[in-house]
Amino acid sequence: PSKIDNLAVAAGDRIIFRTAGSGGWGDPLERDPENVARDIRYDLVSPEMAERDYGVAVTAEHKVDAAETARLRQEMRTKRGEPQPFSFGYFPPVSEAAE
Repeated sequence: PSKIDNLAVAAGDRIIFRTAGSGGWGDPLERDPENVARDIRYDLVSPEMAERDYGVAVTAEHKVDAAETARLRQEMRTKRGEPQPFSFGYFPPVSEAAE
């Protein structure tokens, strides 16, 4: 089953967790469109979310529509502008090693 809270295991058993992922890293408009289309085929992302969140358009067969993806991404980039840099927070200064 996909959701359980109790699983009997024996020595030597292996458990594999496959998850839908998280918010990701980097600009979503830079994500490889083929990876987004794969996520659609695996039912991890809907075609509507692919367009809205990643700027990826797909055909009825869930293959990348390259021309429409390029147009959509350009439109989205123009509308939003450049993404703001991410703050990683405070980094203490690196001390120089004594010679």
